Amino acid sequence: MKRKELWFEDSTLKAFETSLAELNEGKRNEISLQDMSQRPLLSIIKSDEDIKICIHSKDLSGMGEMLFEWSAYPKEIEDIQEKLRDYPAWWRNQQVSSHNSGGSAFSV
Repeated sequence: MKRKELWFEDSTLKAFETSLAELNEGKRNEISLQDMSQRPLLSIIKSDEDIKICIHSKDLSGMGEMLFEWSAYPKEIEDIQEKLRDYPAWWRNQQVSSHNSGGSAFSV
């Protein structure tokens, strides 16, 4: 399996964190995290009786796509929130220069 870097703008990641909180509070039913190319990477869908987490993967040539979906427990959403909150956001502590877009990478 080859490791892949996923890039997000800081504002996108902050918005996803806010969306997670709103999902937990019942203000939203569905949220999605997209990379800097606007490809969906992670979706969470919550109904009255079920929570589904979906990981999306699409190759850059557009020839293949994979979707991994599973049922989740509310605790898993809280764990995702905690991991994002505690992620070492080194770019938030630096001055943003004209050539730095404030992006961040995760490796999976």
